[in-house]
Amino acid sequence: MTHHADELRTLLKAHLITGAHPIGDLVNAGTATTLDGTTVAVTRTGPTVRLADRADAVCADYQATNARIHIINAVLGPLPTTANDSDHRAH
Repeated sequence: MTHHADELRTLLKAHLITGAHPIGDLVNAGTATTLDGTTVAVTRTGPTVRLADRADAVCADYQATNARIHIINAVLGPLPTTANDSDHRAH
């Protein structure tokens, strides 16, 4: 059980967009709007696709049922603040 379900839900929404978009389509569009309402820039820098000037796509275009998965190397949204919670021990 998590004490931070709302924060984690927000973090997840910062990494999802509606639809099943190939990475090339996202680059061509230049932006994507996440489920939390944030518009992130999607740019190509050489062989790399960069999102929100924070994360690079390290694997792209994994096909899933009704989705495309693009794995990135950084967190886009705000991290939950759990490290200093008095009622939660760090593992």
